[in-house]
Amino acid sequence: MIIACVAKDFARCSALSARLWLESGIELVLVVTGQKDAEPGWEQLRHQRLDLAIVDEQLDGMSGIDFVRQLMRVNPLANTAIAGTMSPEDFHEATEGLGVLAQLPLNPSEADIRALLLILARINGLIAHTSRVVRP
Repeated sequence: MIIACVAKDFARCSALSARLWLESGIELVLVVTGQKDAEPGWEQLRHQRLDLAIVDEQLDGMSGIDFVRQLMRVNPLANTAIAGTMSPEDFHEATEGLGVLAQLPLNPSEADIRALLLILARINGLIAHTSRVVRP
C-alpha cells in the first residue's frame, strides 16, 4: 500500500510518518509543498500509484481541500484524508463531492490511524472482490 503524506514541511509529517512506517506493507511517500522551485505537490503525485494521500489542512499558498481538488484532476483514483480542525459539519460541507475518506486530527492518535487504515482496507477489499467476480 502506498500512502503519501502532504505537508508544508517534514516536521508536520514526522509523527504520522513514524507511526505509518511501523505498519508492514506500507510504502510512505513524503511530499513537501513549501520547497522553493519545487513543482506543485499534486504534480509530484500525478503518475504515482497511490492508495491514500493524507493532506495537511493548510499548505503553502492553498488549503488542503484545494490541494485535494487539484490532485483529483491529475490522479482521480487516489483516496484522500485531510488532517485538520474543522467541525464535522463544516468539513462535510467543504469536502462534499471530493471523495475525502476522513478528517484526521492534526496530531492523529494510534486509534485515528487504525480507523483510517481500516477504512482503506475495506475499500481495497471491495475493489479486489469486484475484480474477481466472473460474469457469464
